[in-house]
Amino acid sequence: MPDMAAGIKRIVFKEIVEGDLRKFEAQSNDADTGGGARDLRFRPFEEFQTIFSALFPNTRIETRRRGGAAANVEVLVGAFHWLDEAQLRQSREAIFEPPTDPRPGEGRIPMVHKYPPFNRLPPTNEGRMVLLLIQRDDDTVWPEFATENSLRSGDWAVSVSEPILRSLEAQRNTHSVARGYIDYVTGREYSDA
Repeated sequence: MPDMAAGIKRIVFKEIVEGDLRKFEAQSNDADTGGGARDLRFRPFEEFQTIFSALFPNTRIETRRRGGAAANVEVLVGAFHWLDEAQLRQSREAIFEPPTDPRPGEGRIPMVHKYPPFNRLPPTNEGRMVLLLIQRDDDTVWPEFATENSLRSGDWAVSVSEPILRSLEAQRNTHSVARGYIDYVTGREYSDA
């Protein structure tokens, strides 16, 4: 079996739950009160800011509504890449935003429903689902999904599957999901496990 980690610099992973699936379809609100966030959140911000700085290496200042007023915030800027149905390479700008006042510990990728690769979900009968943001050796970032079954099958390099499976298997409260990253360049790993 070829090493699936070959050609990869970094992987950020996040377990995907039902609420996230609705975000991908732009139907994220659980209440009848309106909109609902359509972003993927990463906690703790300080830990994920470091790895997202490597994935999204540029910065810019954008104006956001914060606490009812406009505020300038620095966002990390990069791009997501994918192949379309005709196997043609596509890309779209992606950003990672700092925390908001109501969620001070969470960085986020906003508007995830606008990225076609987030709509290409694996079968739901293969165990828990994990989003992987894979940075290749050419620095491009490719969103992909893995399932718990595929991670156990031997299709992934052990250096990819073991840290993710450890995080999935860790004891946590019911409102927390597996998340973390693997940096093959620095040898650093993080997980909430």
